[in-house]
Amino acid sequence: MQRVGLYANLMARELGMPETYCKDLEIFAPMHDIGKVGIPDAILLAPRKLTPEEFTILKNHTILGHTILSRSPELEMAGLICRHHHERYDGSGYPDGLSGRAIPLAARLTSLADVYDALRSRRPYEEPWTHEDTIEEMVKGRGTQFDPELLDLFLDLENNIQEIFSLLPD
Repeated sequence: MQRVGLYANLMARELGMPETYCKDLEIFAPMHDIGKVGIPDAILLAPRKLTPEEFTILKNHTILGHTILSRSPELEMAGLICRHHHERYDGSGYPDGLSGRAIPLAARLTSLADVYDALRSRRPYEEPWTHEDTIEEMVKGRGTQFDPELLDLFLDLENNIQEIFSLLPD
């Protein structure tokens, strides 16, 4: 989880975002899945593809996380990240079907960081991917899953991203 915050911070700095934004993002991006505390372990740890019903339950983690964190004004960014990190640039994501720049920047950055880290990490249902395979898969999401400009930024920072991954193993 720490890597997700570091990747997001790195991208935000490269965009020239203020220091406080970058530090908040580094702290809050790893909280993106906090809503999973309300999802049964049988779904979270399923060693297979989820059924449509299970996936519907899993998708609720975005709203649960937002509900938990949005009660505090100091955690507004964290709440927005929780709610919108599964939105897709083309509007086909969840929970709100936001598209393009309507998706908060912090959520778009966290999405890139999260997908990279998830694919590179061991998960209950899949072995880790190589860096090369992960990048290839992410490039397929240009303009559909990911903001094309932010994906290009991520790719420009590829060496830094790899270094963070290697310095902080699972």
